[in-house]
Amino acid sequence: DDASTTSPPWVDITSYVRMSAGVSFERGRNDERATAQPGQMTLTLNNTSGRFTPGLTSGAYHPLYIRCPIRVSFKPPGAGAYTVMWTGLVDQWSPDWSNGRATCRVQASDRLAVLQRQTLQTWETHQHLYTGATLLWPLTEDAGATTVGETATGTTQNALTLTAVGSSGSGEVGVGALPIDTGTVAAFTPTDASNGYSFTGTTSIASTTVASSAASVLMNATANPSATSYMLTLISANSYRLDVGVTTTGKAYVRLLNAGSTVLATVTGTSTITTGDWQQVGATLSASGSAWSLKLYVNGTQESSTATTSTTANLPALGRTVTIGGTVGAMYSGQLSHACYWSAPTTLALTMTEAYAAVTGATGETSTARHDRICDFAGVTSATVGTGLSTLGTQPIKGRTVLEALGDAADAELSPLYVTPAGVPTLASRDERYNAAVALSITRHDIASNVEFVVNDQNLINDVRGSRPGGPELRHTDEDSAARYGLKTDVVSLILADDAQLAAVVEWNATTRAEPSPRTSRLEIDAWVKQATVDLADTLALTI
Repeated sequence: DDASTTSPPWVDITSYVRMSAGVSFERGRNDERATAQPGQMTLTLNNTSGRFTPGLTSGAYHPLYIRCPIRVSFKPPGAGAYTVMWTGLVDQWSPDWSNGRATCRVQASDRLAVLQRQTLQTWETHQHLYTGATLLWPLTEDAGATTVGETATGTTQNALTLTAVGSSGSGEVGVGALPIDTGTVAAFTPTDASNGYSFTGTTSIASTTVASSAASVLMNATANPSATSYMLTLISANSYRLDVGVTTTGKAYVRLLNAGSTVLATVTGTSTITTGDWQQVGATLSASGSAWSLKLYVNGTQESSTATTSTTANLPALGRTVTIGGTVGAMYSGQLSHACYWSAPTTLALTMTEAYAAVTGATGETSTARHDRICDFAGVTSATVGTGLSTLGTQPIKGRTVLEALGDAADAELSPLYVTPAGVPTLASRDERYNAAVALSITRHDIASNVEFVVNDQNLINDVRGSRPGGPELRHTDEDSAARYGLKTDVVSLILADDAQLAAVVEWNATTRAEPSPRTSRLEIDAWVKQATVDLADTLALTI
């Protein structure tokens, strides 16, 4: 199975493992202050029959792929169940002939390595994609571009072209700034309601009937238009049309028209959206029997009452023809970003709420919720232990790897990101980590003779400066420690939501490590020999 599979059909290859060559694996961090690091595994297989030779079509396991899931399990001889020790993905198959014997050396990495290789797009783009967007135009192209790409399908046929409406005005990309992440947006400056520019084109979306549709756009305007203007227009293959716009009083507005251009339903919002701040404006359309229901959302919340219309027609999938920036007599003035369409979304209200998170950056959610969100962005299964005690602010992610973004959430929680033996990226809340009960007690007779404890300044910190996006730099110094050992400074930048949390984290970091304490870098248990005093299954199940 491929790398995204979390529950593949496992094939037992134990009988081919050359135990004389050993099986080695590792996961975790080098030390308590290190960031999460991908784990590695190596083993050697007997390959007399060629079943582990990539490209050998007669091989029993042909075709062999890299990124194939692999795991190592162990159980005490003669009793007990297998304990999964390590799970990852094959990086390399290396058939060779050692002393005339056909073998294959296998190297693999855990899923943190995959997350280290995957680079993120902007927060706003991922926030829309993970909601299941059918069509998405981020409008983040560089200045000078005259076409804008659609990223939900990755189909070049869905690009829109900058088109003049009338004889004057302008439309451009590569200006302004996104609400959360690093990136530019599109700006439209019409001369009047009938003269300007818009991006328009026909897409490859299937002509089908659906139970529901949703549309959304991020907008920023500073003045009310002279006539109701349309930010986003979606037209179906049979010419049904949905407009998302702004009224002359600065209120959000949506309307639905049939193939004969008859207005079937309209909804006007209650709040002013032409404030110069980024807003999310969306519409949902659902069908139940012969009734269609149209709702308007501003910043994730429904505004005004639902408009309904009776019809014998089936609700068509919209978005076959798309216009961003206005049409004749309804040109939009202002900035736009992330025009999006969902065909048959499962939960309409939730879709609008999550679209608004592209403006808020999901500020105020816990660190564990952010961990799950980033994993959702990456399309990987995640896990959490407990509920994070830190609430997070905005988190620009463009250009960062998934592993780095997850590390940012973990740093804010003061708890390390790790991967479970089953290969799942996990974050535990700090109360779970720092107050964890002892899972296994051992005596000095159970550990190897080369285990030693040392006291040094490796983890000493007594002076901490900390900052957060949009906040001040705060500092805390443990004066007693600084006087005794000298200043040992650490600088942290954390995606926390407020200054009070930042102050608490800075103080905690400066005081908990102000006095050196005994540490060991290696704890070795000869579990095979010590089965009489140490339960082997319990030892294998440990996560330190």
